[in-house]
Amino acid sequence: MPGVTDQEVTLWLQQHGFETEIREMFTWEQPITPQTHFNSIIHYQATSPWSVSDEIFALSLQRLEKWMHDHFGNKINDSFLEKEQLILSKTRKPS
Repeated sequence: MPGVTDQEVTLWLQQHGFETEIREMFTWEQPITPQTHFNSIIHYQATSPWSVSDEIFALSLQRLEKWMHDHFGNKINDSFLEKEQLILSKTRKPS
């Protein structure tokens, strides 16, 4: 369901009789920079089947890039540790 969180989908499934199981398998941390995140957004849009018009995307990128420079300033390429998780989610159809 586009536009909703994982938790909302899980709750909906449970309310409709589906049995859900969520297991956090493991977590790790990796260094990343704000600039790297920005670059991944550009790449994601270019490879995503869910796309917006080039004009809207370009304008959004300009606004995001300005916000990043205003917010991070000279620290835009400084690394910080980002927590990553592998979570398995299983749903069983009611009998």
